[in-house]
Amino acid sequence: MDGGCKRTLQAQAAQSAQSACTRKAHNLRVAACVLRLFFLGGAVFGDYPLIERLDPRKDITFDQYVKNVEIGRQLVYNKERVVEPEDAARILTIYAYKPLGNDDFYSVQARCPVGAQSIATLNHIAHPDVLTGGAFAGGIILLPSIPGLFVPLDITGKNANDLEKLMAASRLTEAQRDMGAVITISGNGKKERFLFIPGATFSVTEAAFFLTFGKSGASFQYPLRYFTLTSSFGVRRNPVTGTVKNHDGLDLAAPLGSEVYAAQAGVVTDIGSDSVYGNYIVIKHEGAWASLYGHLSKIEIDLYASVQAGDLIGRVGSTGQSTGPHLHFELRQNGKAQDPGKYLFKSN
Repeated sequence: MDGGCKRTLQAQAAQSAQSACTRKAHNLRVAACVLRLFFLGGAVFGDYPLIERLDPRKDITFDQYVKNVEIGRQLVYNKERVVEPEDAARILTIYAYKPLGNDDFYSVQARCPVGAQSIATLNHIAHPDVLTGGAFAGGIILLPSIPGLFVPLDITGKNANDLEKLMAASRLTEAQRDMGAVITISGNGKKERFLFIPGATFSVTEAAFFLTFGKSGASFQYPLRYFTLTSSFGVRRNPVTGTVKNHDGLDLAAPLGSEVYAAQAGVVTDIGSDSVYGNYIVIKHEGAWASLYGHLSKIEIDLYASVQAGDLIGRVGSTGQSTGPHLHFELRQNGKAQDPGKYLFKSN
């Protein structure tokens, strides 16, 4: 190939690439303009258009929202043209909806084509039975115009639930952050930063947690970050006395002084020491649940203190009836011991 032909082909390739970029920019500008023009006026909640009824025939704002979502779905699910997260974030529109008396999560998500995971993660909803929660509690649900996941960047705050901690563990890694764009959402006078991942859906584990474990009162996180299970729930021979009887909890071996965390939000109702449990803590939770933490070397919480899941409450020890450093952990409902293995979910 002579030099002239080579230069001609290079020029054509460059022109083709430039045309593709121009078309992409044009398509995004058109989409953004359409999304902005769709909101023609009406009630607002803070910075967001307010939907009063989830019926496109009776609420023009909801009709606009449904059309916006259709545009958003075409953008993120177009196999021929990949939209960068930053581009999707720029045209993302947030609407607000005040649920009516007969609304629940299922009825709301069924009418909103953006997907259950988009609504749940934007509103800190850990389980379908919990309609609203977190930073946007107060009877308002935020509805995004583009499907995807909204992962809070501050998962250490009091509003972070176990589903968000689970998502953060896999989606806020350095490698995964490139899959999304950082956005700021305002609600009830607060601003919150999310990693918005356009088009993403729950993983199998996240979906299972959302549908099963996230329900208030039915899920608990492990009270230790690192441990070895040395004794399960059920009948066993007591390693100290040699008698055969029911073991009402789990024994989790860990180095002396390891941090012990609250398994769920609640109130500390008992702190003490006895010959069997050694130094122990009891926390009362919703749904007539209580958790017990035994054999502690140190108690780091006060009686009647309110705690959140993941708060430091004590340290592993070998006090009471113990053969070495470990945590004895129990769950009780209505005073009856339950197998913790059925309700624990490892969020970290």
